Amino acid sequence: MDVKIFKERKILKRNLVNRPCPDKEPDNFGLANLSDSSIFAVSQIGHSSYKILWTVVLVGCLVGSVCRIHTVCHCFWQYPAVVNFQINLRQELDFPAVTVCNLNRMKITNPLLVDIGSSLVISERRSLQQCRKDANDESDEFALKFLMDYYKMEENERFLLGTNISEFLEGCSFNGKLCSSNSLSHFTNFRYGNCFSFNKALQNAESLRTTQTGFGSGLLLKLNLLSVFYSSTSHTVGAKVVVHDPKETPNVEEDGFILLPGYETSISLQQTVHRRLPDPYKDHCFDYGSQTGGSRNANQQKCLRSLVHAGTKFCEMRLHRSDAGRQEPPASLQPNE
Repeated sequence: MDVKIFKERKILKRNLVNRPCPDKEPDNFGLANLSDSSIFAVSQIGHSSYKILWTVVLVGCLVGSVCRIHTVCHCFWQYPAVVNFQINLRQELDFPAVTVCNLNRMKITNPLLVDIGSSLVISERRSLQQCRKDANDESDEFALKFLMDYYKMEENERFLLGTNISEFLEGCSFNGKLCSSNSLSHFTNFRYGNCFSFNKALQNAESLRTTQTGFGSGLLLKLNLLSVFYSSTSHTVGAKVVVHDPKETPNVEEDGFILLPGYETSISLQQTVHRRLPDPYKDHCFDYGSQTGGSRNANQQKCLRSLVHAGTKFCEMRLHRSDAGRQEPPASLQPNE
């Protein structure tokens, strides 16, 4: 009896050992875990009717997520320019600087202008060379001599020969009050001669602010163009006006507009500020106002001129070195004729 019971237990134990556990089958273990997932698409993969459909949906979502992540990362490493548009309504605003130049660079009563004729700017040199082809036109020779003599003058000489600022500016008021002498400054320009600036920021000086808009507020200027002193070859009688930031040096050759005599002109402004990021962002913007020292470039135009001047000196040095190696006298750079 005992032997029979022992054999039955041994056979039962053998059957239990050899019988595979249904919960640990390799084929069903993963599907069982997927069916318990909280994600509806994943939990439906085990059903034969939805298995292919939800697998395609899941793979498509994964591919889309990977593509989106790649796009965001690529955009981040490119350092894009971020534009932030914001409108601020303020009770008072900084008043801009205003620069005014007379279109007549030198008064006709000056001896230099009477002797050699009209004044032409350096930008008119190309048309001047075309006119020089006519041998009978001697006035252009005088004009060329005038340009050479004028550019050899010191700044103080050009200022004395130019239009007197006190005669040019007959009246100035700001918000109903007379302009202070501290808010006015002057400089000399090669093309327009003497110019004056209102509200140009100087060292340790704050720019003016305004709280009013409309007629009667802001800056009021009364100009005397002194047209009787204009030379007969002057193209236009008027004044060049440039509105700019108080901390910037005006570029009167390229910016601004011209006022004609005999008219009262009203100008209203709307300020739009663009601040662009410097390196390492891709715009590579440069803040000229942050420079200090004697080699400061006040604006982009002066920076370009300094680069051209430095490039010309470099070319001259290379040319002199090349000629020295040939044992020949160095050639000089002449302006294009």
